Amino acid sequence: MAVVDIPGGFMQVDIDEFIRVKLDGELVDLLVRLDPSYAAFIVHEKGRKVICTELEKRLYGTLQAVVSFWNKLSTFLIWLHRQSL
Repeated sequence: MAVVDIPGGFMQVDIDEFIRVKLDGELVDLLVRLDPSYAAFIVHEKGRKVICTELEKRLYGTLQAVVSFWNKLSTFLIWLHRQSL
């Protein structure tokens, strides 16, 4: 058995479905501070600043990211094994 870390592994998997994310509170403030153009997308829900967005890549920690990365990795490992036969 071996343990490896693949940096940014989840970010290497393209997305094939619509996943929407709601950012709120301090995260909205940080985003707008980094890029003020995002201020145009702020809405207020129950007195809190909110930005809704759609992902272009998988997001670390989501079930979709885990399954997609596992599928990509296992497909590659099977291919690699067959090449060595």
